[in-house]
Amino acid sequence: MTFYLPDSLQAIADLIGAPAALKIAERWGGTRLYIPADPGDDHELSRLIGLAAAIEMGKAYGGERVEIAKADGWGRALRNALIAESRRTGQSQAAVARAHGLTERHVRSIERGMDGDDRQGGLF
Repeated sequence: MTFYLPDSLQAIADLIGAPAALKIAERWGGTRLYIPADPGDDHELSRLIGLAAAIEMGKAYGGERVEIAKADGWGRALRNALIAESRRTGQSQAAVARAHGLTERHVRSIERGMDGDDRQGGLF
């Protein structure tokens, strides 16, 4: 699945993955976020994206304030990225569908890169 993210957000996605980058953008988009050099597991960033990803952010940006692009309109992209990541890590289509309130068919279409929302189909 390809994402077309603002450059600053793409740099973060390249470092820690699109799902985590989009979570950051949804929480802190439009602001400057201070990245600690050594975030602990109780730090807000670690709780949001996981300790391993927060540590990677600390290695790359530790001690800096990073401009975080707004995530307006990226909700579906985030959901799709989370679905793709869940499937890559071995979760079944059924489990992923239940977790996101979708049908298994919709999960399969997301996996194929067809980001249609099957809750309201078109006639043509």
